[in-house]
Amino acid sequence: MLQSIGDKIFFSKKYFLFLGFFIIGLTGVITHDRFNYLPATTILEIMFFFSSFLYLSRVQVQVLPFIALSIFYVWYSYISAIYFNATHILDFMQAYKAFIYVPFLALSVGKQNIDSVFISRLLRVLLLFFLIKYGYSQLFDIRDRPGVFTENNFELIFLLLVFYLNFLYQEKLIWIEFLVLCSVFILSGSRSAMLALIFVFFMMSIKKIDWKLIINMFFLSLLILATVYISIQRMNTFDLEQIDRFRFLMMFIHDTADWEWWRFFTGASPLTPMSDFVCQKLLYYSRLFSYSSDGSCYSVILHSYILRVIFDHGLIGFGFLFYFIFQGLRYSGFRLQERFTVMGVIFITSLSVSAMNNIYVILALLLYFASNISTKHLSKGRS
Repeated sequence: MLQSIGDKIFFSKKYFLFLGFFIIGLTGVITHDRFNYLPATTILEIMFFFSSFLYLSRVQVQVLPFIALSIFYVWYSYISAIYFNATHILDFMQAYKAFIYVPFLALSVGKQNIDSVFISRLLRVLLLFFLIKYGYSQLFDIRDRPGVFTENNFELIFLLLVFYLNFLYQEKLIWIEFLVLCSVFILSGSRSAMLALIFVFFMMSIKKIDWKLIINMFFLSLLILATVYISIQRMNTFDLEQIDRFRFLMMFIHDTADWEWWRFFTGASPLTPMSDFVCQKLLYYSRLFSYSSDGSCYSVILHSYILRVIFDHGLIGFGFLFYFIFQGLRYSGFRLQERFTVMGVIFITSLSVSAMNNIYVILALLLYFASNISTKHLSKGRS
């Protein structure tokens, strides 16, 4: 009964999600002095949880372990951090947001409510809004890093994932859409978004992916990183300390220098603050300090989700989140190459911004998990 009502409300011709994105996006376009007159991120959060509620019935049995483990982990950490360490609730929510999302996101796996028409229309509207906002922002020098919903490091990943999902539905590259997408990314000034765009284009150009190719790509990435490192070392005038990401990495190394080897797998105790030394070194980012206003700071100050998730949740927590994405995509009918592409985009964005800790990645995954791509694959005789 609930599922039937959800289908009628959420994915009827009224397009609840589409209408939400349209209204918020249009508001963002006419907002010239900031990202959006509306609290876009908060509204999208509400849209996500409301959408998840409509999926309560007929939950895929395969995702139940993810739901159970994430709920247990969040509850255990909540008791430990809030009741025993008197941590501010907003600091807790910031650190555990990805794990809070998991049970709700898991409800959408395999529901097959999102079709190609919905994604195609959503993509075209978003591309139009982004091109207009980013275009006039740069043309009239209004904002160097424009955004329709929020900071472009976040929203561009959502746009890119919607584009890739549309590509999977269409099974061909629509060049006018791709050129508009590239224009938006170039206008954005976001380096992490550009890297993700290059990665997606590369994956779209590959006919078949297998484990041999994955291993080769891994070692090629190591060679590229080594080459970049050697080049930087030979540039006498180049100061690594001036690179924010390098400074964040050094702060992470400083606060984990005394860790036992196993601590990298489990992470620090729930809501362990960074050292006073790190907080002072990163005082410039004081707006990211603890909500308790006591001068303390947490891993969010590191500006890299990979560093944050390893510090707070360890490699086990990091692996849990990505394994959930992998399996969620699998149960929703996506092929191996498609799964690795989506995971690659999220991994790239986790090098800088908050990856699964932000609603834009989560909403994109909702569209993937609830898509009917498996029906299209079966109709084409593909596994």
